[in-house]
Amino acid sequence: MSFPKFTAVLFLLMGGACSKNAPIVESPKPPGGEVPAALSSRPIPVRETSSRPEPKKKALPLLCPTRGGMCEEFGPVFDALSAAELTRANTLLEKVGVPEAPSDRAIYLLLKGRCRLESDSLSYGEGGPASEEALVLFETAEQIADVKDPVRLQVARAQLSLGRGEQAVSTLSALAERYQGDAEVQAALGIAYISTGRAARALAPLRLAVALDPKQPERLIVLGTAHLLLGDLVEAERRFRAALSLDNDSTRAQGDLGAVLLIQGKIREGKAHLLRAAELAPMRATYAANLSYAELLSNEPVLAEKWARRAIELDPQLASGWLNLGLSLVARGDRKAARESFQKAQQLDPTDPRATNNLRDLDELEGAPAPGAPESK
Repeated sequence: MSFPKFTAVLFLLMGGACSKNAPIVESPKPPGGEVPAALSSRPIPVRETSSRPEPKKKALPLLCPTRGGMCEEFGPVFDALSAAELTRANTLLEKVGVPEAPSDRAIYLLLKGRCRLESDSLSYGEGGPASEEALVLFETAEQIADVKDPVRLQVARAQLSLGRGEQAVSTLSALAERYQGDAEVQAALGIAYISTGRAARALAPLRLAVALDPKQPERLIVLGTAHLLLGDLVEAERRFRAALSLDNDSTRAQGDLGAVLLIQGKIREGKAHLLRAAELAPMRATYAANLSYAELLSNEPVLAEKWARRAIELDPQLASGWLNLGLSLVARGDRKAARESFQKAQQLDPTDPRATNNLRDLDELEGAPAPGAPESK
């Protein structure tokens, strides 16, 4: 019987509570055989050193560089958004009201758009009406803003939320070239590359983002995700552990590290991290599905069934939950229920060969007696 590849929880976050769940990719080759510049084996020419300091890389300009005028009113809203206090941000923005001056109104529209964007789906590519509304607000703000580039960054975030990765790459590439000293811009470009299946291209901007702001655990997690998608499990593990060293209660780091450890056969340690992730985020179905997979690897079908049913309870549309449930039922001898589970997984994701393979394997077992059943005479 084939075990399904478990769904690793790859959270992609950029400037807000956004994430994306994605399946493990087995060491895909970079598009076009591309080799990231940082990994190139070409020799680096030696240059004469200069006494002049290297010019500081440019960062994205601030919409409110000072706290005078309307910026004094907007400052607490920016602070609330930075602290992920969405309700307070909305309340403060309502008190400010819509300014008359176009430049101030642009900032108001940007803040309102950010509030809408942060309230939408937790997953990139799964944004709904709130993300659509945010994009309209950002595009309107861009038209009247005195300083347009900070607004363009938010336009790209909305594009990512709506699954428009190529548009986001186009928007962010120009910003990343102009603002090589801005960690948020570089991280956003890396996320956009990952969302379009170009993990190799994501490495350079993500490494730069981490170098510019090494104390930001979410950027380490995204960099680890890129390495994971490229099959570099050792480097992915290193990045996830670095994120945990900064924030041991990071749900994403706990879950992703647990997934990487399971792939490497470190089942006990991987399970411990997944249990912690499930404790921190008990409503996240993918952690329950991964724990079900971990129990299958541990030859604990009863626990595997428990976690698979929990995953399905949280998200009935999660195909990996049904796959793991089917495997646990096969191990317990309930082939009829296992077949129904595999068929459900196949229905949810017809492009995934795992359910088809497991149904074929189940067909091969049909002539054999279920475990524990009396043999026919």
